[in-house]
Amino acid sequence: MVIAEIRLRALPEKQREFVQTIHDLVGLTLNAKGCLGCRFYQDLDAKDVFAIVEKWDKRKNLENYLRSDNFSILLGTRTLLREPHDIEFNTASILPTDEVIRAARREC
Repeated sequence: MVIAEIRLRALPEKQREFVQTIHDLVGLTLNAKGCLGCRFYQDLDAKDVFAIVEKWDKRKNLENYLRSDNFSILLGTRTLLREPHDIEFNTASILPTDEVIRAARREC
């Protein structure tokens, strides 16, 4: 699995337009081949800071998405931002949640 985390800081006067654009984009992303999830978050302390977290089944599907018109929409939001996008990609393995919690709790 690949996790993409995209951090963005919106211009105050463009925040409403930005949020609407990203809201629509999340719906499109969820329908992309290989997308396991896509969430849009707002920082509780800095109301102009947002994050998009996407989960992809494999790198190839993420790369196809990065070449898509939908991803171009995200890149086009730069005119609504205070600073450039901050994008980070990480690979992750899926661990059984209950097993991880039980093992951690035994070590306490």
